[in-house]
Amino acid sequence: MSDIVASMGLTVFPIIGLVAFGSVFIAVSIRAMLTSKGSCERWASLPLDADEPAALTGAQEGN
Repeated sequence: MSDIVASMGLTVFPIIGLVAFGSVFIAVSIRAMLTSKGSCERWASLPLDADEPAALTGAQEGN
């Protein structure tokens, strides 16, 4: 199978996919490490049930 892919010149596509995955993984990891504790606590307190009313934000008050 690798001989077929190599003869067709398609070896660059798996490399592109690997580089894209690695870049996104590193970016998400860095963002997770640099996120402040206050932001995490705010996100943790968001309601998950549809039964509980969400707090209105500035964008939702106009509706």
